[in-house]
Amino acid sequence: LRFVQDSTGTLIDIHEVPITDTKAFELISRGDTIGVFQLESAGMRRLAKDLKPERINDIIAMVALFRPGPMDLIPSFIQGKANPKSVRYPHKDLKPVLEETYGILVYQEQVMQIARDVAGFSLAQADNMRKAMGKKDKETMNKVRSQFAEGALENGVSKKIASEIFDLILKFADYGFNKSHGVAYSILAFYTGYLKTHYPLEFLTVSMGCRKDDETELQQLANECKKMKIKLRAPD
Repeated sequence: LRFVQDSTGTLIDIHEVPITDTKAFELISRGDTIGVFQLESAGMRRLAKDLKPERINDIIAMVALFRPGPMDLIPSFIQGKANPKSVRYPHKDLKPVLEETYGILVYQEQVMQIARDVAGFSLAQADNMRKAMGKKDKETMNKVRSQFAEGALENGVSKKIASEIFDLILKFADYGFNKSHGVAYSILAFYTGYLKTHYPLEFLTVSMGCRKDDETELQQLANECKKMKIKLRAPD
């Protein structure tokens, strides 16, 4: 997705669109995301209305959290965004890592950063820990837990707090999502939301053309045309 042609024939370079466009975020926050990449399911539309994303990082977190495992944490994330003062951290060293996600582990990169900051792991050690968690390798994880506790103690973190942090990481490992993947998804989500906001006629025309063989989605988009007061003519 690079150039988009509007109804006047003008080419728009989508890469020049600022990812801070207020009107696009307003559309997403209303849940008007039928046709918007990754954000068009009923659950995602509901989450968009509840969370009211105001920046690209909010959309990235939405994409990462809307999975079978982390869905349980969505209410806490919404509460943290609405009231940042309510956010609590297991240890002060976790605040720089978890502040952008309101105290909740959302991304694999955060796991690796915590391993570095709390336990003094190298990047290679942190990545090995992440891999062991993904494979649910109990023998390796017991060894890593011991190394994590030792490293944390050297950094002034008590054994009890280190164990709590490690358990938090273990729980996260069941559904970990890497942020880089979420960023790619979310930028496309924003671009399509921007196009629907500023070029609804062109956006819905192309969307219906792409989904002409799916009767359900076609009807959904036809309903969206009616909602947006765009006249839909019968085939000639």
